[in-house]
Amino acid sequence: MTPELYTSRLRLRAFRPSDRNTFATFVEDPAYRRYLGADHPDLDAFMANNLSPEEGREFSWVICSAGTDTPIGSVFLGIVEGTARAEAACLLSPVAWNHGYATEATRIVITFGFEHLGLEEVFARASAANAGSIRAMGKLGMHPDRAQARADEVYYAVCRDDWRAS
Repeated sequence: MTPELYTSRLRLRAFRPSDRNTFATFVEDPAYRRYLGADHPDLDAFMANNLSPEEGREFSWVICSAGTDTPIGSVFLGIVEGTARAEAACLLSPVAWNHGYATEATRIVITFGFEHLGLEEVFARASAANAGSIRAMGKLGMHPDRAQARADEVYYAVCRDDWRAS
């Protein structure tokens, strides 16, 4: 079960079927989809995936501003099977961009992964053209993982020991 997580500005909670309409307002927005690959799920698949994460391996949260229940985005942590590594991914409504929400939500999720799931490394990836996501990964203390990078996509990672030191 995905636990609720909190920061001073955000509440991260499990997905609900009733979130669909709010996500529909931005999931199909060209600005939102600009840096997502062609294989990124459409709204129906996105909701299905997040409503039924694989227990103990996938964790999906809706990001809400503290004191509200209205989604402004989502954040995901997926453990690579058979490892102590996980991928973090955060998607925000365009109206929530440039407020530090992605960094803040991902930070609490990474902390959850290290402290409660026993992860050794968390990585994230982004389009090589997505300066905002690259900046957020840097703010999280992640470092480029050039071995995983591709021409159109960058990978960043942080290990537990570096996370504790930051």
